[in-house]
Amino acid sequence: MSGHGNISAGVVCGNDSEWLKEAIEYRKWAGHMLSPDDAYRLGTQLKTFELRMNKHSENGMKLAKFLANHSAVEDVLYPGLSSHSTYKNAVKIFGNKGFGGMITFDLKGKHNEEKADKMNKFLAATAGELALIPTLGHAETIVLPVAAVWGAKYPLPGMLRLSVGIEPYEQIEAIFEKALNAI
Repeated sequence: MSGHGNISAGVVCGNDSEWLKEAIEYRKWAGHMLSPDDAYRLGTQLKTFELRMNKHSENGMKLAKFLANHSAVEDVLYPGLSSHSTYKNAVKIFGNKGFGGMITFDLKGKHNEEKADKMNKFLAATAGELALIPTLGHAETIVLPVAAVWGAKYPLPGMLRLSVGIEPYEQIEAIFEKALNAI
């Protein structure tokens, strides 16, 4: 919500008692109170939230369409694309306000080793231009291999998760064009 990747904060809501027990257990280890400084910074940064989300959504939609039409990409998961399984529900929920900047896409490949190799080439081509970090809440575009999150339990070579930033869209597309052409 801060948009700068410098605060960890959130809210847990729900009525599933097992899930709630897990959230309470997690809270014991991760902490459950924002520091006064973090709360103050979050409050000031929320003032630009709507502007940032509009730009994230605008860039996210453009990049999702670009990726969906690129020959090196097998699949794009983005609720703003009519091909996505949750598209109709997303339209009901978000209407014309945009679908955010979170995109998952899978690179083409005949087998896992080929996909992993292509992903490594993609990441090498974006080094220095896209941040490769596990937090996805920044103003800049960030890429994260899905396998890094899920680990060996769900090996997903070639699948990448993006948090599309608020940079000028042309800059974002140029990075992805170069990286996809490098594989």
